[in-house]
Amino acid sequence: MADLTVQAIQKLQPAATYKKYNASPGLFIGVTSSGEKLFIVRYSVNGKQIDYRLPKPFGPKSDAAHISLLDARAKAAEIRALGKQGVNYQQKLDADAAAIAAQSTQKAVDNYTVADLYDAWFATTRRKDAGAELTRSFNRDVLPILGHMKLRDLEEGHVRALLLPISSTGTNRKAVVILNNLKQMFKWSNGRKPWKLLVDDPTCNLKPQDITQPDYEEIERDRVLSHDDIRALAKQLPKARLVKTTEIAIWLALSCCTRIGETIKAEWKHVDLEGGTWLIPEANTKGKAPAHTVHLSAFAIRRFKALKAITGTSTWCFSSEDDTCHLDVKSPTKQISDRQAALKASKPLTNRSKAADSLVLGTEKWTPHDLRRTGATLLQSLGVEQHIIERMTNHAEQNRMQRIYQRHDYADEQREGWAKLGNLLDQLTNAPNETL
Repeated sequence: MADLTVQAIQKLQPAATYKKYNASPGLFIGVTSSGEKLFIVRYSVNGKQIDYRLPKPFGPKSDAAHISLLDARAKAAEIRALGKQGVNYQQKLDADAAAIAAQSTQKAVDNYTVADLYDAWFATTRRKDAGAELTRSFNRDVLPILGHMKLRDLEEGHVRALLLPISSTGTNRKAVVILNNLKQMFKWSNGRKPWKLLVDDPTCNLKPQDITQPDYEEIERDRVLSHDDIRALAKQLPKARLVKTTEIAIWLALSCCTRIGETIKAEWKHVDLEGGTWLIPEANTKGKAPAHTVHLSAFAIRRFKALKAITGTSTWCFSSEDDTCHLDVKSPTKQISDRQAALKASKPLTNRSKAADSLVLGTEKWTPHDLRRTGATLLQSLGVEQHIIERMTNHAEQNRMQRIYQRHDYADEQREGWAKLGNLLDQLTNAPNETL
């Protein structure tokens, strides 16, 4: 049968069903019921016959959307020649496309930055604040400096250059926290593609002492207020010019052995003054600690009643100024720190207010978290058993089997422990003469 000409192909009319015609050796043209005319190349690879349809339909001339008969014959000759060499043209196309895609992907991967890694890692983090503090820290201190850098170019020196200026201002702890977060991020990347192929962890050899001031020591705090300290605190607080709610927060943190963050986030719906309980929901506890019920002593109930007279119409026990949320959890710490000026200044200060040293207790600075430690220590001195104190301070049980099978809550023993602590604090603060 003679080869089809362009004119002959143009005269082919659609039928009710698809029809195929010989165009030349190894090349066919099929006509669909809609009239579209498509070339099919028939070739063999190792004795196996294969049909391959050219992607563009027939046109009198080749253009972006069509292929001419002449070019279709040339393409058929190319494909059939490759088949004789054992090359499957369709597989070759797939392999070429995959290679191009891989090259494109690799190019994109090679350009991945610290910000790209942070976004991927952050999505996997599970923090009780939903990553709010992590976001704030990276957006303020890390990403503006390192975010644009390609991971392939990142070195230890870049991390040092980020952290040393932070610690040089005296905020050594902040530098250490950022380093620890970076270590977590790069550790996460180490076992995951494509990240592990892009970065040699620039933090693996860095230690806190490498990025902090020479005289900085990250030591575990052990400050405990003595009986005399607590007596002095009761006398000095009224003169310290603190916000009244901060005074109350101090006594609640001490008498309930709670963290200052847990205290400040308290909501009135969780405080039952009649039943003498305060529920701390799991969302407000630290780490993996569960929801926690504090059985309020008379000492603590009086503080909550005094607080209710101030903020009782709010959702929050310690409401923010605009009453849209709780108070900033850092506010009490700052207020207390500001009133221990003599213990934090590198040299004597002049012209400072009388309140600047109003909360100095002895020769060592104290913080709100020391109140929790002090409360636990007082409980110990009152003969409360250690495992009861652990429950009263809501430390997560480390032993998995005990956590699962030993479910008794020791509520009565805890209630008794808080009552003992409240009675002691009443004695130390001279409760009959106290002013709330």
